[in-house]
Amino acid sequence: MKNYVREKIKYYNIKIDDDDFEYGFTILSNYLIFAMIVFPFILSDFLNTILFLIFYLHLKQYTGGFHFSSAKLCMITSVLLTAIIPKVAKLFVFNNILIALTCVMVSIIIHFIKTEDHPNKILSVQEINCFTKKSIRTIFIYGLFCVFLNLFNLHNIVSEIMITTICCLVEIVIAKTVKTVYL
Repeated sequence: MKNYVREKIKYYNIKIDDDDFEYGFTILSNYLIFAMIVFPFILSDFLNTILFLIFYLHLKQYTGGFHFSSAKLCMITSVLLTAIIPKVAKLFVFNNILIALTCVMVSIIIHFIKTEDHPNKILSVQEINCFTKKSIRTIFIYGLFCVFLNLFNLHNIVSEIMITTICCLVEIVIAKTVKTVYL
């Protein structure tokens, strides 16, 4: 399959570095496997799981996070996160003050600890700063969206977005802590 995709990319004259292709193909493969494993779990909580994945993957592309050395361990953790977070989010209700406090606190922490790069794709200082700013901007957009959703009493979606934001922060903190302790 990988060779077929690589040939199609060459055929259409698309320029992509080999390491970017390998990384992207691995991520795509992992998400396809992930979807096949998780699909039975999400049927019971489909909407909340889809919302979690949408907001989580969008924010995580800017924040980065912890990366296991084993693809299997990464897959297991991803499945657990996707199965657990939507259920945990149902336990919380975020009013507008709590939304604002969460967004401000998460943004301040991300501002100081910065985006975490992937061990196989080291980011430059400029890229880290750019992704950090995009992370903070995304968090504030999420916050404004949550305040808007609260006007319509859509508290379950608000909780999903806020817990997702906190989850991304926890991942960065873990990644930075592990990086600091082991390097």
